[in-house]
Amino acid sequence: MKIRKNTAAAMLAIGLAASCAFSGCTPAKGGTGEVSPGDAVSSQQEVEPVDVSEAVEIQINGEKINDVWLLQYNWYGEEFVSEDSLNKIMMTTYSPEGSHAPAASEGDTVSFVMAASEQNPSEVRLTQYGNTIRLNTGRPYDTLEPELANDGGSTYSFCIEFRKLKMYYYVLDCKWANGNSVQCAFAVELAN
Repeated sequence: MKIRKNTAAAMLAIGLAASCAFSGCTPAKGGTGEVSPGDAVSSQQEVEPVDVSEAVEIQINGEKINDVWLLQYNWYGEEFVSEDSLNKIMMTTYSPEGSHAPAASEGDTVSFVMAASEQNPSEVRLTQYGNTIRLNTGRPYDTLEPELANDGGSTYSFCIEFRKLKMYYYVLDCKWANGNSVQCAFAVELAN
């Protein structure tokens, strides 16, 4: 037996209306009482993925910092690689007179809070770079990978050690089991 599309839609609407009547629901006020096939909603709604810019929030002592740059990412199939190097970004942003990176004191806590709607990354790596734009010595970068503590949930953190310099910049690499990855950068300067 061949059923035309209009007939099938009408039968579905009648079936949904009957189901509604037997379960005790009433049509919305001002409505016609008709139920269209588009009104049937799945009980399990998919959670929309967050925008890549919201995948990780970076904080110093619980305060969000806004000077964060995405260097590259692969986020739900969308790919991006910055045309500017980390050094160029930092030079452009912080070399002008009166420009300063987010301030912190020795021992302050920097935290990386992962978006609640996403799974925790399977890999989180942080690299600290010394010999910044404030110290033009010609020496190679002094790099360090600070050990990150996890709170058992979606927050990773470390305590700042300024060592020899007053400013460092950091590159955070996060990779998820679903293939997503984010690499972002930020700087921290010793508070006066």
